[in-house]
Formats: sequence, structure tokens, C-alpha cells
Amino acid sequence: AKHTMTQPLPQQRFITYCLDVAIACCDSAKGNGNIVGIFDLQGFTYKNCDATGLKNVFVLLQSHYVERLHKLYMYAAPTIFWGLWKIVKPFVDPVTAEKVVFVPEKDTLMLQQAVGRELLPPYLGGTAELVSVQVVGQRQAQAAAAQPHHQQQQAQGDKQPTHAGMKHATDVLVST
Repeated sequence: AKHTMTQPLPQQRFITYCLDVAIACCDSAKGNGNIVGIFDLQGFTYKNCDATGLKNVFVLLQSHYVERLHKLYMYAAPTIFWGLWKIVKPFVDPVTAEKVVFVPEKDTLMLQQAVGRELLPPYLGGTAELVSVQVVGQRQAQAAAAQPHHQQQQAQGDKQPTHAGMKHATDVLVST
């Protein structure tokens, strides 16, 4: 159902948490710290349209995670989303907007080539098990608590992109 965001702070905190968990996955994988996101827009309609939420994602990415976003794939974007993108895009930094790639619904081969089958869920032709961002965050916290401080600092070496897949705005999944 459509909702109206009267207080954007909780949404911004959730988006920040999701981005931080994805970045921590990059860091723990000794990647380059860049993230690749996939917005799965299958079934996207006016009823679940949240222009404020989309704008918040881009504001956070371009203001606080400037060099962290490698690519953002918009999978199966319906016609209504193109109109929404035209409204939001002028507020998005051109460098960030260049990182947004639209992928037609049945073109999973493009995603497989760009991202890798090992990092995509089965419904997109991949082999990755997707885990909720909350579970990944808990695992990271447990691993960090179990590691001596000097080992945590050494784990911040070379970095690879991590790929966060999103089925719905509240269903954030991370391929680990």
C-alpha cells in the first residue's frame, strides 16, 4: 500500500544502515569498498510508489557515500517508474546518475555478465543465497566482537564490490 513519509529520518536511518552493512560486507571480503545495488522493480505500481524514499537513497549516496556506489541496476522498471525517474533525476548528481543502469525484465543475462552469477539470486539466473540485511548485520557484529582489535584493523585491506539485491523497499537482501 502507498504510504506518505511524514518524518523522513527513520527512512534515512534504515537506508544508511543498509548501505553500511553492504559496505561492511565489501570490507570483510577485502574488496575495493564499492557496492553494486539491484532494485528489483517487478510489480512496482503507483500504490507502492515512494518518490521521497527514492530521493532519500540518492541524496545519501551522493552526499555521504560518494565513491562507494559502483553501479545501481534498476531491474524490470515499469513505465510509471520511468516517469518517476524523470522527476527525481534532476536532483541527482550527474556522476551518480551515470551509475544508474536500467535492465529490461527478461534480460537477466545482462545482470549475470555485469554482476556475476555467484552474486545473483536464482530468480535472476544466479546461484547466491540472499540473506536479510538484519541477519548480515548481526553476523558482522558477532564476528567483530569475536576478533581481537588488531585483527579488525588488519581486515581493512584491498576491497571488492558487494552486491545488495532489493525485492521490495522493506526487503533488503545482501549476497554474501
